[in-house]
Amino acid sequence: MTFVPFNLSRSGRTLLPCRREVKRSRAPVNQRTKRLTRCQRCHTERADGLNSLTAVHPELVREWDEDANAPLRPERIKATYDKTVVWRCRDDPTHPSYRMSPYARAKVKIGCRICRKRQARDVGAAAAIAA
Repeated sequence: MTFVPFNLSRSGRTLLPCRREVKRSRAPVNQRTKRLTRCQRCHTERADGLNSLTAVHPELVREWDEDANAPLRPERIKATYDKTVVWRCRDDPTHPSYRMSPYARAKVKIGCRICRKRQARDVGAAAAIAA
């Protein structure tokens, strides 16, 4: 669906897509653009014991940087939180911290850029030796 600016009113309701949902949710244009809120379902959900980052991805809590992310805590945010937070490298504490949303971090196997590049280089070298 293509949106044409002159067809949308600021107070009118129109279907605007949510990044995480397959279906489209109804929201006023100014709420979704000017106020920068997500769809009503994503906006009103709160973390509880079942959908928090700690409950869904306990292995990521080791990488959570408590000092840089204060006052946020992994047990108080949802696993689908889409704003960036600060993470530390799990394998090497000398690596610099990196920023990534918990939603994106859960999708990648290794979050630290240096470790990710090292793994890609090692896999490439192993493939060259095997060939």
